[in-house]
Amino acid sequence: MLTSLNLRTKIIIGFVFPLLFIFVGLLLVIQSFNQLNNYSIRLTEIEIPKIILLEEMKLAGSRLISSTNEHVLDDVLTLDESSDGEIEEIEEAEAFYLERLDLYRQITPGDNADQVERTGVALLDNAELVMTLVEQGASQAEITEAREQFEDLEEEFLEVLDNALALDQASFETAQAQVLAYQNNILILLIVLGALIVLGIGVVIAYLTRSITVPLLDLTRASIALQTGELNARAKVESQDEVGQLGQTFNQMADRIAQLISDLQGKVNAEQVARLRAEKSDQVKSAFLASMSHELRTPLNAIINFTKFVVKGDLGPINDEQRETLTDVVNSGKHLLDLINDVLDMSKIESGSLTLFVVDGIAVGPIVQQTITTAKGLLNDKPITIETEIDDPLPPIRGDRQRITQILLNILSNAVKFTEKGTIKVKVCAVERDLVISVSDTGIGIAAEDYDAVFEAFNQTASGLRQGGGTGLGMPITRSLIEAHHGTIHLTSVVGVGSTFTVTLPIQSEQLIPTLSR
Repeated sequence: MLTSLNLRTKIIIGFVFPLLFIFVGLLLVIQSFNQLNNYSIRLTEIEIPKIILLEEMKLAGSRLISSTNEHVLDDVLTLDESSDGEIEEIEEAEAFYLERLDLYRQITPGDNADQVERTGVALLDNAELVMTLVEQGASQAEITEAREQFEDLEEEFLEVLDNALALDQASFETAQAQVLAYQNNILILLIVLGALIVLGIGVVIAYLTRSITVPLLDLTRASIALQTGELNARAKVESQDEVGQLGQTFNQMADRIAQLISDLQGKVNAEQVARLRAEKSDQVKSAFLASMSHELRTPLNAIINFTKFVVKGDLGPINDEQRETLTDVVNSGKHLLDLINDVLDMSKIESGSLTLFVVDGIAVGPIVQQTITTAKGLLNDKPITIETEIDDPLPPIRGDRQRITQILLNILSNAVKFTEKGTIKVKVCAVERDLVISVSDTGIGIAAEDYDAVFEAFNQTASGLRQGGGTGLGMPITRSLIEAHHGTIHLTSVVGVGSTFTVTLPIQSEQLIPTLSR
């Protein structure tokens, strides 16, 4: 039944029942203290004062009897009137007795007090009678008769007081026993209440531990096991409260995670198969392109060289129209050879077989001047000015001289291709441990969304297609060659304003090991 309760109800039950026991126990303790207080008040304000008053009345009666007897004896011996001191003492004893009797009547109503009062009053009256007879000079026989009666009242008075004292003493002892009994009861009740409180706290702790702590610890254990890869780990669910619902949710989540991991593993396996097939396909493609490039370059070089011989007239005289046509054949062959070389480089890059001929002490200044001279030959009478800003001296760098030339030539040829007029500025400087080369133009520019397409193989921007066509391999090859030197290339451009390519090459890269031969 308790397993179906929610967590709030369990906590309330866990705390309310012990508090209820404590409350009932406190009520019993308070009631016992009140009863103890009542008995203590009775003991201190009634029983003890009654005994004291009876003792004082007995003492006052004894003084009265003694003073009266002395007064009679003095009269018998001296036949004179008694002294004033004895009379005054008798009067004080009477007044003291009456005062104590009045107090005793107030706190002890009933037959016992009536009897004490009757015998006491009778004793006082008889004492006054004896005193009167003595003072009036009555005969000895009258005085003796009155004194004998006084002695009888004296015995009765003392007997009544002793009986009253015995009764009050018994009542005192009974009240005292009740006080002690209630004190013991309160002590036992406090001990039992303390034990119940400790037991209640223990029960609450055990109950909350079983209902909350143990399930949470088990849930923590299951979550840690799941985190370490034990996909079969589940939490024990033994209740329907919030903790139980949390365990159920965790188990559902664990089931979902296991299912997702299983599905993901299946997809990963499928992706691995697809990746292996793609890699194999890329290798076949790269091998095919490399083979075809080599096979195409040999006859194409022969065509270009033989055509050059004909243009020069080595094989006989030709006219101007034939020379112009053959020159176009040579230029087209060179362009086709450049495309084949780009495809060959790209296939090497994709297959990971690109190697650098690394040497130390490469002077970059002459390479820049050489590529600028080549670029000027590509202007084709365009109104473009090529400006240079080269620090002098430039530190020699480590790298592949031919590939560095290819990098600069690709960037400069792009600038020439996409610039119709204006300026192309080449800036070279050393910044800390790097050599920074920037090429800026006033060409058509590149949109920001096309930056990535510039460096993708066989991909060109729309403006690039409109402007020059081509295969789109120049800049991807350039970036790969720069990264092979452990450098970076950065592009900034504004459409209609121009573009700037910035190349950063390490001056002495420790990752590039010089080679003795290509």
